[in-house]
Amino acid sequence: MGGIEVASATLAEQYVEKGHDVTVISSTPNVSPKHNFPFEVVWHPSPLELVRLVLGHDVVHQYNPSLRTLWAPMVCQRPVVCTVATWVRDSSGRRRLRDSVKLRALSRCNTVAISNAVADHLGQNDIPVIYPSFRAGQFPNVPSSPERSPSIVFVGRLVADKGVSDLLSALSLLPEGRSIPVSIIGDGPEAEALKGQTLHLGLENVSFLGAIHEPHRLMSIMAQHSVMAIPSKWNEPFGIVGLEALRAGCVPVISSEGGLSEAVGDFGIPFSNGSIEQLCTSLEAALSVPPPDPAAIALHLEQFTPEREANAYLNIMAALIGRNES
Repeated sequence: MGGIEVASATLAEQYVEKGHDVTVISSTPNVSPKHNFPFEVVWHPSPLELVRLVLGHDVVHQYNPSLRTLWAPMVCQRPVVCTVATWVRDSSGRRRLRDSVKLRALSRCNTVAISNAVADHLGQNDIPVIYPSFRAGQFPNVPSSPERSPSIVFVGRLVADKGVSDLLSALSLLPEGRSIPVSIIGDGPEAEALKGQTLHLGLENVSFLGAIHEPHRLMSIMAQHSVMAIPSKWNEPFGIVGLEALRAGCVPVISSEGGLSEAVGDFGIPFSNGSIEQLCTSLEAALSVPPPDPAAIALHLEQFTPEREANAYLNIMAALIGRNES
C-alpha cells in the first residue's frame, strides 16, 4: 500500500480499537482479495451504493480529497472531515481547474492539514494541523551506538523528485565523498541512470540495495549509518522518512522547503531544495556531529503516535456530530 493507504488503514484501525464502527471505502477495485482488516472495506462502490453508505454513518473522514467521492457527504449533508495530505496543484506548481474545484469543495468541509506547510498552501484561515502518525512499534529498538563510522543512507523511490542525483553530485564535491560508505535503499525508474552517474563520478563506495519492505531489516540497515540524506527537490508535504531516520539514530539532512523540517524538528540539518552546494555543506556538517540523543528522540516521536493522531480526529468528529444533532 502507498502512503495515503497506509495512513488511512492506521486511522481506521485506531477508530475500531476505540470502539467505533468503521467502513472504509476505496474508489479502486479490489485487486488483492486476501486482506484481513479489522473493519469492513467496500471496493469501488456505485454512486447509489456510495450514497447509501454515507447515509448509514454519522461522519465521513476522507484522507486526501477526491472529487470522485467527496460529493456524496455534501449531497447527503453528512459531517465530513477532509485531510489534505499533499499540495493541491500539479507537479509544475500550477493549479488546474480540478484543483480549483477541490479547493472550493474543501472550503465547505472541515479541513485538516498534515503539516503547517500544507495548511499555509491551502490559503484558508485557521486550518487545524494533525501530524501523520509513525508506527514506531513496527521497528526494533535501536541501541545507542556512538561508534558508528561516518556513512550515509537514502531511503525512498528512485525518481527525479527525490533528489538522489543531487546527492551523488554533492558526494563528488566532498573531500572524502568518493570513499564514504553510502547505501541507496529503494527502486524506481531512475535506478539505472543513477548507477551510471555513480560510475561516471567515480564514487567507489555507493551500494544500491533495492527496495526493502521488511521493517526490521530496513531499520537494521539504516541504524548502521550515521546520516540519512533526504534530498528531495520537490517540497515534501511532511516526511515520515524523517521520523524513520530519527528512530534509526541517524542525523537527517533535509531539504528545507515543505514539511520535512516539521517532521524532524531541531534534529535536522537543512539545505535549500535543489542546491547541490548547500547539500554538500550540510552533509559535511552532519558527518561530523554526534548522533542525536535517544531520550530526546523518544520525546520528539511521541508527537506522532497513531493513538494521538486518532484522538485528535475523534475530538473534531465528536464536536461535528454534537453540532449536527443539536
